[in-house]
Amino acid sequence: MRIRLKILALACALASPMAHLSAGAQAADPAAWPSKPVTLVVPFPPGGSTDIVGRLLAQRLREELGGLFVVENKAGAATAIAATYVARAPKDGYTLLLATGTTFTVIPHMNDKLLYRIADFEPVTTVMTHTFAFVVKKNFPAKDLREYVAYAKANPDKINLNPAVTPSLNR
Repeated sequence: MRIRLKILALACALASPMAHLSAGAQAADPAAWPSKPVTLVVPFPPGGSTDIVGRLLAQRLREELGGLFVVENKAGAATAIAATYVARAPKDGYTLLLATGTTFTVIPHMNDKLLYRIADFEPVTTVMTHTFAFVVKKNFPAKDLREYVAYAKANPDKINLNPAVTPSLNR
């Protein structure tokens, strides 16, 4: 675990937008990273699963690497506020985004006016994976997703769906 954290830290220091720094800045000793506080931006409010993972990661990085790792929550706009903040931060490896998959896979397809682009970021590592399950009560008339969609289309007054979240049901 210790080696993986050191590799993560080195990757953060090097792969984060440090590639865009001047040659003089790149010559600095990467082993000295972090030489100032590192901000780990979490795109959700405090208390959720991403926040908890971010705080545990920051604590472990502090223990393993020294230096200060600060978690900053920037919730809202389906993670776009945090992603925009990090995209606009100095490209020095000291502002990191604990992104979720939707930040780069779903949100760009739902909002064409984002103030960040995927090209503004350099992926460093997968911190964790999380599985979600779609479940219904045992006596619900649908037993799989196809049956659920058919039921929802046939009974729109019985299902509470947000059309912005489930556009495929509105076709």
